[in-house]
Amino acid sequence: MKKVIIGKSKGLADAQPELYTGRILHLTLKKQWFDMISEGVKKEEYREIKDYWIKRLKDMSLQEPFHAFIPYDKIVFKNGYAKNAPTMVVQFDGIRIGKGNKDWGADDEVRFCIKLGNIL
Repeated sequence: MKKVIIGKSKGLADAQPELYTGRILHLTLKKQWFDMISEGVKKEEYREIKDYWIKRLKDMSLQEPFHAFIPYDKIVFKNGYAKNAPTMVVQFDGIRIGKGNKDWGADDEVRFCIKLGNIL
């Protein structure tokens, strides 16, 4: 079941403020991956292990272990960059490092695998 909200981010926060509390990870997706997540098919999102994502996902207050990640509460997915792009809020279920599911867009490289919970 799709629980996709269409509208401006500020308008969404005003309409359902409870969805926009806590630590939120904002990610933009292409339509194919956005649709798979909204339909409950795709359960992980992948990001390259590069400085850009390390700074956004790793808990930098801890030197070690490398696998200490920021404890986000939710992920706000946006389908594209338009102001009125479809948006959904998904429960954040953690991060692992490894290879992902090729059916969900992963390749053979080791990636950050962001685990997705329920659509809120």
